[in-house]
Amino acid sequence: MCIWSRREILKLFAVLIPVNFVEYCKGSTIFDEERVCIHVYDIKGCIPDILLKQYDKKPARKKQNTYFGTGLPELLLCTSGTSFLSLYQYFWPISQKEFQKIKDSITIKFERTIVNGSQDVADLEKIIEQQKMVMSPVNLTTVAIITLNDYSIYWIAPIIDACRKGNKVELVVIKDPTKSPYLCDYPTQQKGFKRPPP
Repeated sequence: MCIWSRREILKLFAVLIPVNFVEYCKGSTIFDEERVCIHVYDIKGCIPDILLKQYDKKPARKKQNTYFGTGLPELLLCTSGTSFLSLYQYFWPISQKEFQKIKDSITIKFERTIVNGSQDVADLEKIIEQQKMVMSPVNLTTVAIITLNDYSIYWIAPIIDACRKGNKVELVVIKDPTKSPYLCDYPTQQKGFKRPPP
């Protein structure tokens, strides 16, 4: 005879299932649905105007998990010995195996699991200033990786402004291609679509 109630068993399963497994399942779904694109920009070069729009009023972040994500932190500052422009010559579609190249090629210097506000931008800027003081190998590039969603869009312009104070920075924007802004419509250093979109 079972001494555990149904509710207790469900609670136990909730504890035992790793968060990473949940994120993996979520990631697997969006990659299977081809809902991930990666855009690479020279931070001091041509960046779509829509990403430079400043918002005077920014809404509060919703508590529920309603925002696009891939399992990566929403904001990362890293160094890489490989240019992301060479890693991602095409911005869509991106397979899960191709996406894994990000984790395999970077050294993280700063991260925010979710973007919450101006303090995150200030902390990022501080790390960028520190990076400028460090003598880095010539082939090492600083990379700012931003997951664009319905909340981080309000902070991407200040984040770009902070990154422009650094040296040799690549901007990498990860987003859902089915949601605006449609960055695929803007000039790019990448080759574009790997195959025609549906």
